[in-house]
Amino acid sequence: MISTHESIIKKLVTTVIVCAAALLATPSFASDAGAGYISAISTNSNGVVMFMHSGARTPTPACHLASMGARWAFNATTATGQAKLALLLTAYSTHKKIYIAGTGACGEWSAVESVNFYEIVED
Repeated sequence: MISTHESIIKKLVTTVIVCAAALLATPSFASDAGAGYISAISTNSNGVVMFMHSGARTPTPACHLASMGARWAFNATTATGQAKLALLLTAYSTHKKIYIAGTGACGEWSAVESVNFYEIVED
């Protein structure tokens, strides 16, 4: 029979192990990019829009390949994606800078971080 003291120690050790495992897990951090211009807008057959951005970018998540550089992606087949596309094309056609925040994941294109949101930066 396990004593109350031993039971408490086992629970404490288990809690410490679970917490340590959670802290040591590799998190996925979202990147963001400062004000910059859009270039190289492209689409593919499944509705994913990708583009390049000239703004300084914070470190990208592990899924974003270095060879993809300043590329971003989003799905333009949804209402939200269509709104993102409209804003992107507006900024591009009026030569306005945008600020971008990423999702920390590469959900639309396996090697490119997805866009969470962006906004036009007024000069």
